[in-house]
Amino acid sequence: LQQRQQSPDSGLGGVLPHLARYLTDLAAPTARASVVWIIGQYQREAPRLGPDVLRRLAKTFPKERQEVKQQILGLALKVWAFHALNAVGEAPEGKAAG
Repeated sequence: LQQRQQSPDSGLGGVLPHLARYLTDLAAPTARASVVWIIGQYQREAPRLGPDVLRRLAKTFPKERQEVKQQILGLALKVWAFHALNAVGEAPEGKAAG
């Protein structure tokens, strides 16, 4: 994923929505936590996906296992930081929210 992200057209923007859809079917906490981490780590590729996934995960937060909860909180911070920086024009390198 990191190698693909470094190319100008990484294609991750097409993969992330598929991962988000699979998230609802995943039962294993480690798998769920991994997908949440990936979405947060590469949210610049699909800036509108992170907040949407976060909204869906907020509904199941009380039922999630500890490792998933930690990744959800991490995703929340990354989404907030990314969009807060975009709002003031200080977004990190990569695609800006559109």
